[in-house]
Amino acid sequence: MAETTIFQASRSCELFATDLFALRGIRTTRRLQVFLCGKEVHRGTPDLRHQVRWLLRRRMYCDAFLGEGIEELKQIRPDPDHLTIEMRAADRSDLIVMFLGSPGTFAELTAFAMTPTVNPKLLVFNEARFKDVRSFLSEGPLRLIDSRRKLYYDPASSTHLVEVARHLDQAVSALLFEQWNQLGLVPANLDFSSLVTLGAVFVTQPSPYRQLNESSPLRESDLRGALKVLLEKTLVVKDGERYRVRDGALRAASERHLLRSWSRVRLELMGRRIDQTSVVDDLRSLF
Repeated sequence: MAETTIFQASRSCELFATDLFALRGIRTTRRLQVFLCGKEVHRGTPDLRHQVRWLLRRRMYCDAFLGEGIEELKQIRPDPDHLTIEMRAADRSDLIVMFLGSPGTFAELTAFAMTPTVNPKLLVFNEARFKDVRSFLSEGPLRLIDSRRKLYYDPASSTHLVEVARHLDQAVSALLFEQWNQLGLVPANLDFSSLVTLGAVFVTQPSPYRQLNESSPLRESDLRGALKVLLEKTLVVKDGERYRVRDGALRAASERHLLRSWSRVRLELMGRRIDQTSVVDDLRSLF
């Protein structure tokens, strides 16, 4: 049931930014290591971390693991202590996703937030009912974390899994963008938003602005700014009310990886759209 729930949430997000960075079949980037922290629940009880692990592995192409899955912690008397073991795991990880909800997670957050090499890796989820509550947690370790890395959600909301998925997508894709930059895979020295928008235009083209905005994993303000950059660089052109990637814009040898990967994403997206509409029924009615 847990996987079905997170699966439905991810299906409602037509396009993730990570879809555009996942070069499947092209061995240029390594899979990110994601450490999932949170309250360990009893067997049979829904655990959001398990759902997120499924999403990270299946849709965002990461290697995600839970704290209790660390081999050293499974020993009866682990050496060294638990905190040292988890700090080592945090150091090895690219991203640390933490769901607050128990004294153990408060202790973990404090240790991680106070470690300069680990703090920037944190992405902290907390329930919305605690957002304005003054406490040691809110006035202490949470104040050490960048506001963009602290996210509040309502577990009773029907859209909270979509919100969690979108925030995870932004964090993972930002790390993949850094990898691409280091490997020289980013065309025309584009920034993150411009590259994501270029990919979104490619996989949805020719697309009117409304449809592009609905599909884009970016905020509308970022989308508008990125479109302006792409039009100025003539990487994207506008035919009437529809946007498309300019013919020949991605034909350099160094950009073939984009064409192969994004073409695959485009085919998958078109297939999902057909599944979710009445196109097939309309065609059947003709016969």
